[in-house]
Amino acid sequence: MEGKLYELDPKGDVILTLRNPNAPFAAGIEDELQYRRDAQVTAEVIHLLKGIGAKKENKKQKKQKKRANIYAVTTPIEPLNEAANGPVAELEVLAENASYSTSFPRTVQGGSQLELRIRLSSKHLSLASPVFEKMLGGPWREGTATVPGSDHPVGAEDWDVDALLILMRIIHGRTREVPRSVSLELLAKIAVLVDYYECYEVTELVTERWIEKLKWPLPQEFGRDLVLWCLVSWVFCEADLFQTVTKTTIMKCEGPLPTLGLPIPNIIVGKQFHERLIFSLITMLEAIDRKRRESIDQIIAGLHDLLVDLRDNRLGCSFECSSILLGALTKQMNSNGILGLKAGSSLLGFSLEVTSKATRETQSPRWCSIPQVNLFGPSSRVEHSCNLQSLVQSKVQGLDHVVIGLQWSDFGKNRDLRRMHFSL
Repeated sequence: MEGKLYELDPKGDVILTLRNPNAPFAAGIEDELQYRRDAQVTAEVIHLLKGIGAKKENKKQKKQKKRANIYAVTTPIEPLNEAANGPVAELEVLAENASYSTSFPRTVQGGSQLELRIRLSSKHLSLASPVFEKMLGGPWREGTATVPGSDHPVGAEDWDVDALLILMRIIHGRTREVPRSVSLELLAKIAVLVDYYECYEVTELVTERWIEKLKWPLPQEFGRDLVLWCLVSWVFCEADLFQTVTKTTIMKCEGPLPTLGLPIPNIIVGKQFHERLIFSLITMLEAIDRKRRESIDQIIAGLHDLLVDLRDNRLGCSFECSSILLGALTKQMNSNGILGLKAGSSLLGFSLEVTSKATRETQSPRWCSIPQVNLFGPSSRVEHSCNLQSLVQSKVQGLDHVVIGLQWSDFGKNRDLRRMHFSL
């Protein structure tokens, strides 16, 4: 169904038709993160119930074996398995459905099916965007006029109408119709278009002004806005901003970042972008999660080294001292959920900030040495000087403070690779 025609260049020779405008954008991050947490809890409950079920089954088998010996029963007795049709089986189904994968169910419906048309200038488009230049010229031309002098048709899908019109107005010099400020949501939508059509230079002055007005204060908690800032700072070459928001993400996130279908450099993202983004071998999202896991691994390794040192009497002034400190550290690591963790695990549900904070707040047990008896009677009780918190600090000191965000230069160079890929 044809919609409204916007004539940004009344004498333009290109008609851009936008199908399914205003499709859902970057939706569902909170739902996806909650989905992961529910899956983790479900898996832990399954593990617990299986352990209980195994103990019950072992008891039943022992009773059955004892009865068989008493009554000389020769026929085999099949052990009962309550877990087969009990709560464990039901939870296993839930866990299978709740496990994080690309089949995560989306609840947001698609956008309107109306079409939007914009009359544009092929010269402006070709100068501003190498993608449009390929579309409108040479053997790869997307729209070919059937009659000399008629319009070249160009298609697009799912873009946000406001973002697309703003970008086209910038490209065509319609600066009075370009807003002086935009929301983060709209800026991220424009960033998607700028990256897709590779029109970085023509938008540079405008986007710098938008970002300067918008970036303070930046989000301090992990969520949808922080992911959008990662996208915006990467697309618009804001190196300092990119390092800041990625550091916050490394400290705050509890697992791999959902891409939300956005063109953040990734091996495979949404349907519109994956063909042009396969070039990226080390993705930004993978780098953020890898840095999170490596930093937490260092903290956990330091605590496990401390456990070993206390166990083997390399630390502590006496057997009693090392035993007390070892027990206190074991209990607190267990209560924080890191006692059984091993290096290289996914660490899903663990943020670097919370892990380092829990480590810094390790409690040290307090006790007094046995008073010594001398000629003048027993000596006064003196509190023992060995301190668990200071031992922990010596092992993990500064591990969270040395964390820095990602360097934009490590990912900005991918643009040249994208151009090479698109020109093949």
